Amino acid sequence: MKKLNFTILIALFIALTGCATNTPGVKSPKEKKAELYYVHGSRALIIKDYTAALKNLLKSIEYDDSNPKAHNNLGMAYFFKNNIPKAKEHLNRALRIDPKNSDARNNLGSIYMHEKQYGKAKQEYLTVLKDLTYPLQHRVYYNLALIDLVYKRTDKAIANLLKSVKENDGYCPSFYQLGLIANQKREYHQSLEYFKKASSGTCVNDPKPHYQVADALLKLNEHQRALFKFKEIISSFPESSEAVWSKRKLRTINITQMRKKQRNIRKMTRKPKRENFQPKRKEVESIKF
Repeated sequence: MKKLNFTILIALFIALTGCATNTPGVKSPKEKKAELYYVHGSRALIIKDYTAALKNLLKSIEYDDSNPKAHNNLGMAYFFKNNIPKAKEHLNRALRIDPKNSDARNNLGSIYMHEKQYGKAKQEYLTVLKDLTYPLQHRVYYNLALIDLVYKRTDKAIANLLKSVKENDGYCPSFYQLGLIANQKREYHQSLEYFKKASSGTCVNDPKPHYQVADALLKLNEHQRALFKFKEIISSFPESSEAVWSKRKLRTINITQMRKKQRNIRKMTRKPKRENFQPKRKEVESIKF
């Protein structure tokens, strides 16, 4: 089986709730400042302004170092700024404050995945699965499937991906991986169904699953539907690599159809073959003397 391409998804779950306070409903000036910086930093993280996120979250823990959510988000800000040691430092700090913080544990597992420390990643993910109230279990199953694929445990990967879509039937990355696996097995009808699901929902603007739908149709000899889909990709995602590949596929389809048409024309215009008829040679009577 060819190597499958996959993407590690960082389970960045950002909450914009306030920090903990000693007295419910009453916050000290320091706690109010910590919360303000935390909210600004978290919002900056959501819009991928990692410099602003880092600046605000560092200010937040300066005023209140006991908020695990602030350390979780700060860890991810460092991760996206490519400072892995600092990222792990703050995620571990979040877990020391709150060992049940599944967001931080999931993110830590994904960083281990990024570092190809698959054993450590799996250990963190399996711990997260014990938290039955965690809303991102589908991502955990997805990442466990990626580990299985690294070690070529395809059946286990499929099982985890199916658990992922059972937890969240709109989670398109898992459908995409299921489609790739089915495609590698040459189960093109099945791969087509998975890729269709992968091209909807939050992945509707991703050209990859759309291209795989078109390619699956082509493999099923549904040339007209494939032709339409490739044209749709070129129109909707003109700057993508998939648009370039679609143009190449269109040329292939057009050449194939042209050759097929020419063969049909030749068959229709071809004169019927004449039988190789040769008249029997008359036997020459022997002359008797």
